[in-house]
Amino acid sequence: MPGMRRGWKAAAVVGLAALGGAAAAQGSGISPFAGRAQYPQFRFLSGLSGGGFAVDREGRPNPEGAMALSTPIGYALGGWRWAAVVGSGNERGKVKVAFDDANREGTNGTAAALLGVPLGRYGHAAASVMVLSSYGDNVYNLQWQPAGQEGSPVVASLGVQDAEGTGGTAGDGLPTDGRNSASGFVAATWQARPGLHVTLGGGTARFRQGFGSVSWSVARGLKLMAEHDGYGWNFSGAVNLLGLGRLPSDPNAVEPQAQLQVGWVNERAFYVGLGFAL
Repeated sequence: MPGMRRGWKAAAVVGLAALGGAAAAQGSGISPFAGRAQYPQFRFLSGLSGGGFAVDREGRPNPEGAMALSTPIGYALGGWRWAAVVGSGNERGKVKVAFDDANREGTNGTAAALLGVPLGRYGHAAASVMVLSSYGDNVYNLQWQPAGQEGSPVVASLGVQDAEGTGGTAGDGLPTDGRNSASGFVAATWQARPGLHVTLGGGTARFRQGFGSVSWSVARGLKLMAEHDGYGWNFSGAVNLLGLGRLPSDPNAVEPQAQLQVGWVNERAFYVGLGFAL
């Protein structure tokens, strides 16, 4: 039976090597979100319209509008309005806020600033910049909501997250992270009733597996959100700290927001963020 003994020894060596590799990965601080085509830098906050603050179909900041976390919505910020969002996710499921890199110490901080730009008869667009970590690495996003959708119950937009493709696809230091991470998308949002919005979409790269979300204004200044980002389920609740929760009577008015959002990402990571919009 020497051949069988040699076979068992080989299997034991392979098994111990596998266990050692797994332990090393745990000890190294590598993010559970990192890996080939996992886009860890973009899994907590989209840096797009609706990511961490609510927007209505007219492109206005409105607590009763559609809201998401890491996925696009069909509405784009417009009319020279602006928004700023900062968030942090702990990838080990701990309540910890920091602005570290996406595949180091188990935390992933992201900040974004957005500006809505009117385009006249062509609709409006939102441009944004995202800072992905404390190292200052940043990317740019664009989203366009075409005109001519005023009477439709569904509003669509298209855009690109990380237009230059430099944000990384796997996590810093991993072999495939240098691949182009530019991610095109199309998103469509349906207002089922005031305060209740459903979004579906898809695209390339980060959005190649499709995505969807539901946001619901359950009470004045309080929203609940669920989304599937193509990798797993994300859930969150948001409170508008300014206490404003209804569309203003003047349709040209802007309703400011300071949304405190707390969530659970892919059923394993705690997230907290603060979004301002005016």
